[in-house]
Amino acid sequence: MYLCSNSGGSFGPQLKRCGYDGLIVEGRSERWCYLAIRDDRVTFADAEPWLGYDSPSTLEAIRDAMDDRLASALSIGPAAERLVRLSCINVDSRAFGRGSAGAVLGSKRLKGIGIRGSGRIPVADPARIDSIRREATATLKQTRADHTRFGTPQYIEVINELGCMPTRNFQTAYFE
Repeated sequence: MYLCSNSGGSFGPQLKRCGYDGLIVEGRSERWCYLAIRDDRVTFADAEPWLGYDSPSTLEAIRDAMDDRLASALSIGPAAERLVRLSCINVDSRAFGRGSAGAVLGSKRLKGIGIRGSGRIPVADPARIDSIRREATATLKQTRADHTRFGTPQYIEVINELGCMPTRNFQTAYFE
């Protein structure tokens, strides 16, 4: 099944600060666990005591276990533990909701992932990045009122144009 979902939070930048461009989790654990990544050290640890925890409680448990309040974390709740087909993955205070990604982690018995990196993210042109940041900040200041008033539904047309909306079960895109 094709899955297209996205979320905010600092998990992606933390992954890059650890020196990774992506993360693939293969297989299934015999027991419930969580994955902790700190720079180049990757470990699995027991998450059995957290079974039944909702996602925010699991996020806090992961950060506590890593002894790092600044760690980014993703987690699943009881629905994903039970492989509910509409379960999501929470990332920091955001969520991957489309496509039942939570059930994928649940099927692996992976309650969550905590990550903290100390490296820097290399950029080819720091001056250009700073210019883009300034322009984006100015645009956000102008458009933030619309986001507060209308929320994310205002982006549906753009998301559909990018082909990320499951129009007719991904058989056609908006622009076709």
